[in-house]
Amino acid sequence: MRYAIALILAFSAATGGAQGTHVELRSSPLHIRIIADTIPPVLALNPFRAIEPGYKFRVRDSVIWVTGSVTDLDGVSSLQIGGKLVPNFHGGKFAAFVHLMWGENFVTIRALDKKHNARDTVLAVYRDPHADTTAPTVEITEPFKGRGIRLLQKTTMLRVGGTISDDNSIAAVYVNDHRVDSIAGGFWHYDLPTDSLKAISVKAVDSSGNVAFDSLILPSHAFALEPETVPIPVSGKFFALLIGVQRYRLPGIQDLKNPVRDAESLEEILNSQYTFDSENITVLKNPSRDKIMETFEKLHGVIKEEDNFLIFYAGHGYLDKEAHQGYWWPSDAHSTNPSHWISNADLRDQIKRIKAKHTLLICDACFSGSVFRTSRGGQMDNADIPTLEAYKRRSRTALTSGEEDVPDESVFTHYLIDILKTNEARHFRTISLYGALHDEVISNSPNRQSVEYGIIQEAEDMGGGDFVFIKRAAEPR
Repeated sequence: MRYAIALILAFSAATGGAQGTHVELRSSPLHIRIIADTIPPVLALNPFRAIEPGYKFRVRDSVIWVTGSVTDLDGVSSLQIGGKLVPNFHGGKFAAFVHLMWGENFVTIRALDKKHNARDTVLAVYRDPHADTTAPTVEITEPFKGRGIRLLQKTTMLRVGGTISDDNSIAAVYVNDHRVDSIAGGFWHYDLPTDSLKAISVKAVDSSGNVAFDSLILPSHAFALEPETVPIPVSGKFFALLIGVQRYRLPGIQDLKNPVRDAESLEEILNSQYTFDSENITVLKNPSRDKIMETFEKLHGVIKEEDNFLIFYAGHGYLDKEAHQGYWWPSDAHSTNPSHWISNADLRDQIKRIKAKHTLLICDACFSGSVFRTSRGGQMDNADIPTLEAYKRRSRTALTSGEEDVPDESVFTHYLIDILKTNEARHFRTISLYGALHDEVISNSPNRQSVEYGIIQEAEDMGGGDFVFIKRAAEPR
């Protein structure tokens, strides 16, 4: 038996514990079979300009810098790059300059272990005097990066998305070093685990290896909030004025198809799921200017200081660019005569006169973002105020479809209604509605329709307040 043990030790010493060496012993009589190492080294080539090996890219440079690492249990015998031996590399790491010819270059990196097993990797480079040297444009748009906006829902995964553009083709997009596979039509998205997520870093590389970056630092409380459990003491009522204008009496303004239906759909959601009683909801279908102003006057005499007031308008809008004044076009509007238009100044006056605790204007019309004057686009400082405190402070805010042309098939109201319908929070703040609406609209509108949220200037907003949608209590079974 001791002779067998000595023999095993001798073979072990002879093979040196080589990678892949297999010694097989059998008794009666003793048989020995040795399987030699046939496994090549592990060759890792660092991505050149963040592009994986094998991607064919274009450069103007006459020399490129190639780096990487080689490992093998038996030890590495030699390394060649472009047919030339790399004399020294320490700790398995290597670096070398490679000279390029004009046109197509295939740079072969070959690693050889001490058992003469080879591993090859090829880097394809096209040297072009007119190669692109301009980096692509990449931006994170989801989650929205507005000042003061935070994520209010606990989730296990976060959908990160954005836009990318380049005069030439895009080679790759990485989110926190993860390769993004979903890139289409200038948009990309990736789902990141929220556990220990503190920042989002995006890297985009074009076909010439030019790199662009964007990043977003998440606040420490980004995913720390549980659903609101503290009840809000609401003493007032919730009123709504919902206006849809799609039929125009005079020539020169094209009829629309959806505003009245949008107003009716919003009425149904507010009445069935939120604390808007039917007698406190007014729906105006294709009203004239006089009818709208008459209704504001009526509500002025009904709505009290402890009440909440929601105004919704869907229809045509107009922007006087010289005066930076936006207008609603009621059903009796004339395209060249402003006498029957309703200006942003008219709206501010009516909102100031109606002494509700919270007034929220939701507007899905062209150029509706002009109501903000100089404050818009999510620049709210009330995101870190708890819902109870935000409800205590008087607010005059607006949520609009932006300061641009809005198509008749606007996705703004579609997703507004869908988010309100599917919301499960007992108290749903408008700033949370805005965050969800912004992401849906910008991701799903063909013209990248925008969403804006801010304080209506000169309307007596107290600062830090927010309109809160309150869900109706579930019916007992």
